[in-house]
Amino acid sequence: MTKSVALELLKQQTDRDRQTLAGPSSLGSACDACVAYALSNPEQEENYYWLGATIGTAIHLLLEKRAKGTPNVRLESKVVVGEIPGYGTIRGSMDRYETRARILRDWKTTLKKSVPSLKKAYEFPEPQPGEPLTWKEARLKLRGYVGQEHLYALALHRAGLKPRTLVIEFICRDGSSDEDIFVFDWPFDLAFAELLWARVMYVYENLNNPKVTFASDPFCTACALR
Repeated sequence: MTKSVALELLKQQTDRDRQTLAGPSSLGSACDACVAYALSNPEQEENYYWLGATIGTAIHLLLEKRAKGTPNVRLESKVVVGEIPGYGTIRGSMDRYETRARILRDWKTTLKKSVPSLKKAYEFPEPQPGEPLTWKEARLKLRGYVGQEHLYALALHRAGLKPRTLVIEFICRDGSSDEDIFVFDWPFDLAFAELLWARVMYVYENLNNPKVTFASDPFCTACALR
């Protein structure tokens, strides 16, 4: 059988793949157990379901390429969130910062089947009586994305910039029309961002403390698969 060149090329590692320290995408999780896992496991196991993430990377690259030259915009760039003594410097790659509007924008990919639950989770930040499990799982995922963006925004704030609005644009990998791209936004909350960073520090400092446990969120699919 003829060898797949596409498979070989798509599975080539990027700088992000070779990153050994945890970043905002994992440290912003709403699940404490996931934060502890990220900080205690520098060598992450290979993800069997890797293709969706690779398609997402390709979409990011296309958006960045087409946005080059846009005034008052910082495209994908490294930011430093902070230093964890004994662990290292926490860095991340933000997707886009619009300096004049003070908007931090992040691109996320999803599937059409996930859209209704994501939209309900955004509409109802708190659990609703009798809501389905898919809403609960989507709310946890969305909280993690918001946490990730707040850590990026905290890095910008510490660098002397003043982010005001956080935006997540969702792009359906299996989409076919304008309706398959949608936008959520939140105001930047500096106090919340600082609490997130304080949690990161606390978790790392207590990883080996037998008196401290980090609970898994009951709706965390990552913990369920681990």
